[in-house]
Amino acid sequence: MNRDLKEFDVFEVPLEGTNLIEASAGTGKTHSVAMLALRLILEQRMSIDQILMVTFTIDAAAEMKVRLRAFLRDAERRLRYQANDVDAGVKRVVDEALGHAQDDAGVPLRLVEDAQLDFDKASVYTIHGFCARMLAEYAFESKQVFRAATVEPDAWNMLIDDAFYAAWREQITTLPGDILKLMFDEGFTMKRVRDLVQGGLNGQVILVDGVVIPKFSSISDWIDWFRKQIGLIPTNTKTAASEFRESLVSISVNILAHFLHRQIASALDKRKQQDGMVTFDDMIQGMRDVISAEKELEQGVLTHLLRERFRAVFIDEFQDTDPLQFEIFSGVFGQPGTGHVVFYIGDPKQSIYGFRRADLNNYFHASDSVAHKWFMPKNYRSTARYIAAMNEYFQPTLEEGTFNLFHHEKIISAAVQERLGI
Repeated sequence: MNRDLKEFDVFEVPLEGTNLIEASAGTGKTHSVAMLALRLILEQRMSIDQILMVTFTIDAAAEMKVRLRAFLRDAERRLRYQANDVDAGVKRVVDEALGHAQDDAGVPLRLVEDAQLDFDKASVYTIHGFCARMLAEYAFESKQVFRAATVEPDAWNMLIDDAFYAAWREQITTLPGDILKLMFDEGFTMKRVRDLVQGGLNGQVILVDGVVIPKFSSISDWIDWFRKQIGLIPTNTKTAASEFRESLVSISVNILAHFLHRQIASALDKRKQQDGMVTFDDMIQGMRDVISAEKELEQGVLTHLLRERFRAVFIDEFQDTDPLQFEIFSGVFGQPGTGHVVFYIGDPKQSIYGFRRADLNNYFHASDSVAHKWFMPKNYRSTARYIAAMNEYFQPTLEEGTFNLFHHEKIISAAVQERLGI
């Protein structure tokens, strides 16, 4: 991965092309994204609904809206009353906009006023919210079911539980008693199976010791195999026998989880079809399928509509996007020649949602494909000693074959930076 990162300056970064901003925690990411949006409004005269902001959680989306609204209010006060008690960054952006609008000094104020009047149209979403909104608004163009009922996560989890318990009763409680006793004696529990099934529903492959599980056509085939394995249990020592049984049960847990996952996934698909339901993950999958099909056919109806609607895109918490999400945004906005301004913002050190299909390789792939790469070095949240400790912790060493997984760029305390005058 090419690590040619430049230090990010929110006032100087060009508003063009594809960009990756590496932003550690506490470096002012939300502040900077909102400031870039203000620059787009004033410098490129974008309307607020032409700027798409996508983040990971509802709370983060709400925080982004609050910050952007505050900047617009400060900008109006600076433009209308020459107020000085406004955000210093807003003051600089506004003053520079006035300097560039000498032919018509009233333009910046009109742009800010319009943005505030249309603020309810601000396109700040979670990834699921964005897909749901676009598929609903362009249901005909994307060939979606009209008025499909969206299943909330809590309700969907209850449906998963119902399907799991039904599969457990049908496939596990009916197993031969001697096999069940051996399994439970060696740590077989419902929770172990449930966790594996949930991982499968989240897109993870159910493995045994890193290898795809053996293929059995039925539970009966597995029972025959299991009984043959029992006959191979060592008899020379108790330790060897215990280790063999433990390994046998560990493998079998994954095999049974595979059978249950297959039945549960099928039951859930039937339930969605019968009741006309879609989950949040279905929305992402559906949108990705439409975008991918349009790309192959070179007839992008939905792609064209989205490109016309949005001129600038910010993808926050990019380290936690999954491959489908990345395909959507890179396919629509990240292609050469579209003229869009795209910012991916994230921090590989904070990637924690692998269990929800997040793939850090997307981050590294984007780093190789974007036109501009930036990093934010100044931390405004933590103490200087804590930051120094974290910099030391993430530095690579040459001992025992370790390497710099995150390609960590050193950060510095804002307080120290100010004292040093850098």
